[in-house]
Amino acid sequence: MRPQMRDVHSSAFYMFITTSSAFGFFIDFICFIYISLVTFSFLVLQAKASSLISLDQISA
Repeated sequence: MRPQMRDVHSSAFYMFITTSSAFGFFIDFICFIYISLVTFSFLVLQAKASSLISLDQISA
């Protein structure tokens, strides 16, 4: 294979790995924010029993 084709393949594969990692980090961050908001809402509001947190997350 010519060097130009190897460079294009390597750069495309590197972009795939990088965007996959960035997407995973983004999804982890969104899940962290969601779980934090649900947890703090039960701590601050105290309108429901804390045992309902998992039920609230399942039904959302």
